[in-house]
Amino acid sequence: MCQKLSLKGWIRVSPRGTIYGQIQGEKNSVDEMALWLRLQGSPGARIDSCQFKNWKVIDSCDFRNFSVRY
Repeated sequence: MCQKLSLKGWIRVSPRGTIYGQIQGEKNSVDEMALWLRLQGSPGARIDSCQFKNWKVIDSCDFRNFSVRY
């Protein structure tokens, strides 16, 4: 989904199953991704709660692509 929306950043799954990360890109794409994460998520995911923190507007992306960190 991040590639489809041309988003940049990263995610990491904690041992407890919580997802952490940063998403950067055009505002409408970030908003669409947040809605997708809140309501659907990746195939096989179970979403009990979804919280987004530290929203801010930036002039340029800090990341060149999107990755999953381990």
